Amino acid sequence: MSSQATPTKVDFEQWKAQTEANRQLAQKIVDAMNRGDAAGFLACFSDDMDYWMPGKTPLSGHLKGKKAWMKFQEEVNRHLKQRITVTLKNLIVSGDWIVMEAQGRAVTHKDQDYNNTYCGILQVRDGKVVRVHEYLDTELVSNVLCVG
Repeated sequence: MSSQATPTKVDFEQWKAQTEANRQLAQKIVDAMNRGDAAGFLACFSDDMDYWMPGKTPLSGHLKGKKAWMKFQEEVNRHLKQRITVTLKNLIVSGDWIVMEAQGRAVTHKDQDYNNTYCGILQVRDGKVVRVHEYLDTELVSNVLCVG
């Protein structure tokens, strides 16, 4: 006999409500980003958030805290003439987890298209994103975004 408790209807209803709230949070993040609403975008993330991007690019690595992540965003934007806008391709939400696949579009100061594909895995706590793992074409980051 299993030692795990059987989920109840109340557990399912809580999960369902949390899933819907986090689906709305994901859309709010995308909408704020596409409007260029930095305050609205940043309001979706906790002060103690954790961010990680793989690879060996100048932007790759692990960041702790919203302030560090804001500096990271400023560094990305420093390379761009036109900010990144995204089109959401797939959205999977389950409880406190969000998986977002998106196509980004931007233009660098050297007039190069920076059109990357993103997959973000986000964890939510108390209505705010606390963890982001962002997967993307790191070669494009190195060869287009971070050039010169």
